[in-house]
Amino acid sequence: MPTPTFCPNGRLPNGNCAEGAVANPPAGAAATVSAVPLKFGTSKTVVAGSDQVKVTVFAYRQPTAKSAPKPPSPGTEWASIDAQVCPTAATGETPIVNDTPWLLVYADGTMAEPSNTGYGQFDEPGFPMADRAVPSGRCVRGWITFVAPAGKRATMVEFQWTDGTVVDWATS
Repeated sequence: MPTPTFCPNGRLPNGNCAEGAVANPPAGAAATVSAVPLKFGTSKTVVAGSDQVKVTVFAYRQPTAKSAPKPPSPGTEWASIDAQVCPTAATGETPIVNDTPWLLVYADGTMAEPSNTGYGQFDEPGFPMADRAVPSGRCVRGWITFVAPAGKRATMVEFQWTDGTVVDWATS
């Protein structure tokens, strides 16, 4: 996960920002980035060691959850994506899925992380925030909510797999 440089709501013990964040990419990361961002609804299979998943983004909304309490930091609003992860290869272990590999990417290079807060007004069904075991052959799909800069539209949705492989979807 990137080390955020702007944490309007403070940091969590693990170093991530509380309530999502605008962050810079990790320094010296050896990421493999897809050449051209995918279109919404397009799936991409990602392999890291013996783990293999198929990831898809279906939609991006900003602003969203307008009736939810506002994010605590000024100049931010809620944004969300409809995402799916499908473990596709049996590894002997049950794959773990959560929202941490997902980011919103902005034209100026800043990024927004998933919020660690949930409200009933967020888009449903929600994607798991915490680790969830998903047997191979099943999928997890749901909305991931982010604290995003108000009035600033993300240019891409990013998924960064455990080996640094990056898959992007264009938001327009």
